[in-house]
Amino acid sequence: MQFNFQNRMNAIVTSTVLPTTSSSSTLTPSTADGPVSSLRVLYPIMLFLSVVSSTHASGRCFNTEKGLSIEGGDYRRLRGIDHRSCAIECRDDPSCLAYEWGENEEVCYLKSRSLSGDLMKKEDSLIGFCLDEEDELRDRFRDHVVAGPELASLAGLDGEQCKDACFSLPEAAIYTWSPDDLDDDDATIGTCKCLGALRSIKLMYNSFSGFLGPRKRQLRQTRHSPAVKP
Repeated sequence: MQFNFQNRMNAIVTSTVLPTTSSSSTLTPSTADGPVSSLRVLYPIMLFLSVVSSTHASGRCFNTEKGLSIEGGDYRRLRGIDHRSCAIECRDDPSCLAYEWGENEEVCYLKSRSLSGDLMKKEDSLIGFCLDEEDELRDRFRDHVVAGPELASLAGLDGEQCKDACFSLPEAAIYTWSPDDLDDDDATIGTCKCLGALRSIKLMYNSFSGFLGPRKRQLRQTRHSPAVKP
């Protein structure tokens, strides 16, 4: 029996065992209004879905698979709402850094920029993080560092070079940068880390983090990959 490439990638990702105290997340970027395409790109522990860009909004939300939660930062609760609508609410709210949506109760919690915590297991819940590359206040997670499996650590790097440096690593999905002097509000030099997955996001002043998204080369390879046998 043959399995197509997409199904095989799903099997690989869903078979990953999440640690009890330090859960890795599987993240999928989505522009909340756009339909999800069938193209998928596999990273270690992390799966991205490519989407059709929204015609009227530049924001994007990256969500985990169902089964993960993060405590704290709640400032608004919405009942009787589906996942897509929850993501749109966060994407369009300048105060929202992330959201948590519960499938069973269809409840959405918007989380503020003071959010700081570890990802934990929670049945029927998923988390989303929203960015807007055209908004200088929301183009990255300002004053936050992300922890996860490190693929590279680059010392003495200008903060504005961190994203591009990590983008050159095909396996990297997240970048996070902290200045050498955390008390220097004008610092430009620090340490850049390229991560393969997200396990926590913590408040740390003068630092910043963000998602990298799938690479065009990998999307092209996925599009032309033939069906494979298990």
